[in-house]
Amino acid sequence: MELKTDILSIFLISIFMAIFLVSATFIQSIEERILLIELSRGGYSDSAVHFSINHDSWGIYDLIQLLDGSDATDFMLILDDHDTDAAIVRHLYIKGSVNTPPMLSGRFFTEDDLGQDDLLAVVGRNNLDKLFERSGEQYISVANQDYSVLGVVGHELDTILDEMIIINLDTSVAVNKRGPFILDAKKPGEAETIFKEVALLAAASGSEASGPLNRLDINPPGVDRLVPQIISMATIYVFMILSFLLCSVTISYEWVSKQRKRISVKRLIGWSDSKLKRDLYRIFAGHAVVGIGLASFALLFIRSGFMSMTSMVIVVLLNIICGWLITIVPIRKMLSVSVAEILR
Repeated sequence: MELKTDILSIFLISIFMAIFLVSATFIQSIEERILLIELSRGGYSDSAVHFSINHDSWGIYDLIQLLDGSDATDFMLILDDHDTDAAIVRHLYIKGSVNTPPMLSGRFFTEDDLGQDDLLAVVGRNNLDKLFERSGEQYISVANQDYSVLGVVGHELDTILDEMIIINLDTSVAVNKRGPFILDAKKPGEAETIFKEVALLAAASGSEASGPLNRLDINPPGVDRLVPQIISMATIYVFMILSFLLCSVTISYEWVSKQRKRISVKRLIGWSDSKLKRDLYRIFAGHAVVGIGLASFALLFIRSGFMSMTSMVIVVLLNIICGWLITIVPIRKMLSVSVAEILR
């Protein structure tokens, strides 16, 4: 009897491991494909706003000064220059915290890197042959100016980032460029609000009838073929979770049934149903913790990347909810049985 109970416990732990591994692998795969869609679009989200400067009296530094003085935060401003010897030179302005692209080494820009008149750059791996060393630091030359390299940007797959040289916009060599600019915010949809605020401030600062910022109707599609992949993966995941739940309900019912003598003894010494529930859930939660712990350890070897904290919380909550759902019916049914019937 004890051996059978232990075997059932092992099965329960295995179910929790399976649910955690499948959920974690699924979410990591979705995050990776969403990232690839964003990278294929140019490294910014689908809610980014494209605009240009349409007044001769206005320029890049006027725009930066306006952004510095606004209340808006957690966004970045991008200007891609294709007219240089390099494949793409991206001019970047950051305010607050932003979603940074994947890095192969070093670090990406922060707000503190801007406004210091320092010539800084982050390069794609296809530009590594253009680097040169000076005083122990790596540099790259853009338009006859030497930029200190902070890091190498890129993904394990080939993306547009590999061709980029990203430099800070406030020391931009594209001072006469008038766009198109790309405004992207950390929060989805926030770029639209920031643009409207900045456009109103820009219009109020000039004497022209129309404002200097002109919204452009540009929406790069990204890698559309990845969207059906995400839908297919989600469908498979749902079927797998349902299969695990059906198996775990059967196992948990058998596991709870094996606790009947233990339940009857505790009832005889005065334990209430609520106290018995807490005791059973405590043991069950222990199995869940062991299963999640073993799955987390196994995940380090199965997947090379790490989930975001939000995704990790979602996976853990999913395991808790699944564990609660599969025990509701078995525990209620067992507690509805009288002590006399259990001891019979």
